[in-house]
Amino acid sequence: MLEGFGITNKKFWKFWGLTLIIISAIFIAEMDVAPYLDEDEFMIVDLGRIILHPETGWSITWMMDRNEPAFVFFYIGPVIFELSYQLLGEFGPRLLGLLGALFASTMILLWLKSRNTKLLFAAILSLVFLLDPVFVQSYTLGRLDGWAIGFCLLACCILRSGLGKESVNGQIIAAGVCFSLALFVWPSAAFLFPLILGELYFLMISQNVHQNFKVKILKPLSVFSITVVIVSVALLIPIATKFYAYFTNILDGILVNVFRGQNVGEQSGQILSLDPALELLRGLKYTPVLFILAITAAILKRDLVLILSSLAAILMMYLTVVYLHRIQYLLPYLVALTAGLYQERSFNTGLTILKLRTSNLKYLSGAVLLFWVVAVSLVIRSFLAIENSQERDRDLVFQAAVNMIGPGDHHVYISAPEFYIAGRTLGWKMFRRYGAIGDPLTSESIKPIVPKMEYVILREWEVTENFDSLLDEKGFSRAEWYTLYKEPVSGFDGQITNEHRLRNLFSIFEHPYGPYKLYSRQAD
Repeated sequence: MLEGFGITNKKFWKFWGLTLIIISAIFIAEMDVAPYLDEDEFMIVDLGRIILHPETGWSITWMMDRNEPAFVFFYIGPVIFELSYQLLGEFGPRLLGLLGALFASTMILLWLKSRNTKLLFAAILSLVFLLDPVFVQSYTLGRLDGWAIGFCLLACCILRSGLGKESVNGQIIAAGVCFSLALFVWPSAAFLFPLILGELYFLMISQNVHQNFKVKILKPLSVFSITVVIVSVALLIPIATKFYAYFTNILDGILVNVFRGQNVGEQSGQILSLDPALELLRGLKYTPVLFILAITAAILKRDLVLILSSLAAILMMYLTVVYLHRIQYLLPYLVALTAGLYQERSFNTGLTILKLRTSNLKYLSGAVLLFWVVAVSLVIRSFLAIENSQERDRDLVFQAAVNMIGPGDHHVYISAPEFYIAGRTLGWKMFRRYGAIGDPLTSESIKPIVPKMEYVILREWEVTENFDSLLDEKGFSRAEWYTLYKEPVSGFDGQITNEHRLRNLFSIFEHPYGPYKLYSRQAD
């Protein structure tokens, strides 16, 4: 129960459930207009559609060099999101993303409590995690990272539950199953492998087993690894035929997601670059209180296992691609480090050199943490969502699709992913290049697919003379501009304010849609 508050576990879970319902209600109420229609949501859904219909002739994850849609091994998450779209409509993926966040926050609550964090502070830190701006921007977009993080945290909970037991093979196997599921939900779960490995190590050194150190550690690690391999192979069975047929396709897709830009060879020259570190700091600036407290806790408590796990995760990101949707996978590390300040007792008492002597400071830091995330993610975000919400009305895009092309199985290249829902509703066969992060759209990059298109839709800032020349050469004799707003949209004045930063973070833009240039083969 909540020590010092006289609240039983049953009352606590009622409180926790009610809190999650209130938070969910706020996000659901804004779901129609905040955030705007973003590509990540639709790419995940379309990846699931490809798994269910691998022979499809169109996709917004089209691999130009291979002239086929991207096929992925991590099918569980995308397929469930595609099914949610089919069953619940256009808001299905966002509802499922929110549910994944609630699952992850509950798992981190249980994990923190198992790490001997006082229940009051475990609850506060779990809410801080749920409402952290870096996490909020992800699951409100309709991404599935919450589910991947949740399964990894469940693995950590299971490993902690083995403390004090003579045999822990069952816990190790169950943790391996959870981690395998997480990888097949979304492969970025790999960034939480060091966290799980740290929990496995702690479990083993806590066992009162008189064995050689290597045997004591390597045997459980082998059990965990073998479990992950066996479960992964079993999960591949439903797509085994396509996995074999699309194996090189899958490898190309992995490279697209692991490295920045198409030229993988250039990545080796960036190992000593400061750019990843700067990108990491740019992302963590949205969660400054948690970041500062985590660093403070790392210095004061010196939980070496957790510190090394955190550094390993950062190194993994540094060697691949650092960007906001991956930075969120560092949040469990930051929360766990911070929780060290609120532990009832430390399992690593020999490593603790300083202690917080004033309990008031603990309550104050917890209050500041909670105030920050509530202010940014609930209050300010809600204000941005409500303000001029008509500018992000989904119907604007649907009406534009009807007016520009209309219903039919037209072959349409859409650089603007916001047309995905309208296009599926109208029966379009849509194409969009599946490119690496930071890889710009060029006329050469879409040249192979253009001859098969009836229409091409480009956003204003993508239109260049090269595109005009290419499309004119390929027979697109007609080009028209379409604007969705009655009043002229003012351009960016070059002044970056905190409002701009938060709008970019939460993808709640002013006048986010258009203008669009429609290229067509048809004549009037």
